[in-house]
Amino acid sequence: MTDSIVGLFEQTVERWGSRKAASYKRDGQWQSKSWRQLSDERLVVASALFSLGLKPHERVNIVSNTSYKWILADLGTQSVAGEPVAIYQSSLPHEVEYIVNDSQGVLVFVEDSEQLEKLAKCYEQLPNVRKVIVMDDDLRLRPGEYLNSIPNDWMMTWSEMIKLGKAKISEHKQDITQRISSLKKDDVLTLIYTSGTTGKPKGVVLTHANMMYECTSLAAIDGMIETNDVQLLFLPLAHVFAKVLECYWFTCGHEMAIDSDITQIVPNMSVVRPTVMCSVPRIFEKVYAKVAGAGTSAPGLAGKLFSWTLRLNERKALLANEGRQGDWWFQLQLNIAKSIIFSKIEKKLTALFGGRLRFFISGGAPLSKKMA
Repeated sequence: MTDSIVGLFEQTVERWGSRKAASYKRDGQWQSKSWRQLSDERLVVASALFSLGLKPHERVNIVSNTSYKWILADLGTQSVAGEPVAIYQSSLPHEVEYIVNDSQGVLVFVEDSEQLEKLAKCYEQLPNVRKVIVMDDDLRLRPGEYLNSIPNDWMMTWSEMIKLGKAKISEHKQDITQRISSLKKDDVLTLIYTSGTTGKPKGVVLTHANMMYECTSLAAIDGMIETNDVQLLFLPLAHVFAKVLECYWFTCGHEMAIDSDITQIVPNMSVVRPTVMCSVPRIFEKVYAKVAGAGTSAPGLAGKLFSWTLRLNERKALLANEGRQGDWWFQLQLNIAKSIIFSKIEKKLTALFGGRLRFFISGGAPLSKKMA
């Protein structure tokens, strides 16, 4: 048995080494990695972090959209017994400064020059930060007083970090193994910060035991995400909903397709062909509004039939919430609507979503009964 999430990840690697673990976009094209490749790459990151002096239980901040590199930064940090702390990429400079200092971050991963500039603006107020790693290798610094004021050795690119990790991996491999073995269930896995809408953000401590319980509970649900599933992930990993999904992926061994661009959700689904997708209600609401808007605005009889079908569906939802099905006349209308309208919508959406979708999961906020 293992006492950590990264330990569970390593068990999954041992079991499913050659199977596809992750897919992601690179230069607009989907790439894939096996569990063994994912593991090898996070060890390189871990080696680099060890070389940069990261000690057990020191904190590493990640300021980035969800991406494959985000996963590597997270796993690499855990693999040297560090504690990753995510920060929303939409955070303002003073919010980034506050969370980095409050979490006592010593290393920071930033997605690109935009995120780097946020740190540069508060460089003098970040005395504990030893190094900033920029995940975008095609780094183009915008001219400005803030970026010009930071020392060159305060930051390094992703490629420079990978080069360092590869050069030192044989030297540090045993140390990394020992760091992982030293982790205990009650050790801190991560801090997840509240939104700060009612005051300063507060870091919620989550231990390895907390997330291992979540993973065990999900695995116990019959028909939940299984090893043969393909999941599309676009939710921000700074949120606990996505964090749970990430940890369960590490333990379950299914395939995760990763792309944070919410404007590409539907196009990505047609390519990735997920069997499971988790989202927040506003995404479902947007899809519903688009489908309903297109149907009801259709000219003539088609638009009227679609509007009639929507009213029937809303009535069905209300009755279902009351534990009722409606009378024979309602059921007859519903069956007619299913045969002439619903069947066409279902066929179109099934193709649009890749044709393999088993179910959606909604979380992060209440889903309206109408939408459900």
